[in-house]
Amino acid sequence: MIVFLQVIKGLLIFILSIIFISNCSREKKPAEKDKARVLYEPQEDITSSIREPTVAGTFYPDDPGVLDKMVEHFLSSAREDKSIRKINEPIAIILVPHAGYAFSGRTAAYAYALLEGRDYDIVVLIGSPHRADVHGASVYCGCGFRIPFGVIPVDTDLARAVVSSSELITDNELPNRYEHSLEVQLPFLEKVLDDFVIVPILVMGDEKTLDHIALAIFKAVSKACGTGKSILYIVSTDLSHYPKKEDAVKCDSEILQAFLSLEGDTLLKTNDDIMKRGVNNLACAMCGLDAAYVVPKY
Repeated sequence: MIVFLQVIKGLLIFILSIIFISNCSREKKPAEKDKARVLYEPQEDITSSIREPTVAGTFYPDDPGVLDKMVEHFLSSAREDKSIRKINEPIAIILVPHAGYAFSGRTAAYAYALLEGRDYDIVVLIGSPHRADVHGASVYCGCGFRIPFGVIPVDTDLARAVVSSSELITDNELPNRYEHSLEVQLPFLEKVLDDFVIVPILVMGDEKTLDHIALAIFKAVSKACGTGKSILYIVSTDLSHYPKKEDAVKCDSEILQAFLSLEGDTLLKTNDDIMKRGVNNLACAMCGLDAAYVVPKY
């Protein structure tokens, strides 16, 4: 069982307010059709470099109209929740779940609703792979990710710069091809932001490897973007898997507090402590632990 909502209210611990283009340019959105939001469609000669959706129709609706209404419903509920403090400070990082929308869409909306009205040039998506091993980091350098609304463009120049920054970072498309943890963020992003490009990155490794790639990614992004572009980092992770509710609430609260410390050692130690307790049916405390470890180091 994955429990997010019990720990998000009042604490806002999914949101970190931290004071800290592309070869595939986005075309202006055409008028809405059948009340569904529509992004640009790429030229035929570059469609082979578009990543097709993997979990549309399972994790979220594949019909653009139905998807639009579902995401808007989640966002509307989050906007109307008076128990959540509004954040006026800059938001540089959000931590969001990646389960099917029926399970985690409502929780994700609390983070995404706080992005409305803000401008970001680049969104760097960081996740941990579920279906293919990655030794270091794998960056998707194709032209874009297709979702039911259209295609979200990748900043291919920046993506390639990140790949070039370390021998532990590759452009192997296989891990991203079937991975859901980054894909499920895109319908929410498209609803709350206007013109932006993405850099999708999957990370996996031991502490030394993660330290290395975190520094390499940060340097590559900083060098490529300078100070003139606004960047949002998204950490995609679910929390405790399969314990009973009261155990999930306790584990989730502890691991999130550790994440908020922005200390990688604290996050790893807390994760180890939780897993050593022998909590019944606890498979993991944070399934995107590697991603959560890497991003705060930026």
